[in-house]
Amino acid sequence: MANLNPFTRIAIIFVTFIFFYKSLSKQQSVGKANAAMNPAAAKLLMLIFTVLAGCFIFPMTPLTLGKALLVVGSYGTVALGLAALYGTRKKKLIYPVMLILTAAGILFRYVFEFEEIVGYSSFSFTDVVVYIAVIPAFTAILYYKFAKLLEKMK
Repeated sequence: MANLNPFTRIAIIFVTFIFFYKSLSKQQSVGKANAAMNPAAAKLLMLIFTVLAGCFIFPMTPLTLGKALLVVGSYGTVALGLAALYGTRKKKLIYPVMLILTAAGILFRYVFEFEEIVGYSSFSFTDVVVYIAVIPAFTAILYYKFAKLLEKMK
């Protein structure tokens, strides 16, 4: 996924977003029944998606329009999926979990790029700290907004 152009990445994220929206919405009874029958699988899918997003989106510099849309689309999908799964019940737990999963994604990225010269340049202290600070906060804010919106829709 690292060699795909930004518009292909956005298309992949958009398709994923539509999949989660359709499978977790109230109007889709089949998706709602599947999520209700096996909520552990839906939660595991969201956790894996979060780690992979942390792995493949890092680093955010240089920030281009494609990269910004990719960040908003992928972490917006994570926030929407978590809001649909948990509602407002887990609002204090989302930020620490996102922090851990984002750090795990960066760690996997480091392992994938181990011994590559290009890999060391993308792991500057500033990039890592900004990514770990901004992304979980952004996702937690979106989660809270989506959870409130879904609560109003019920």
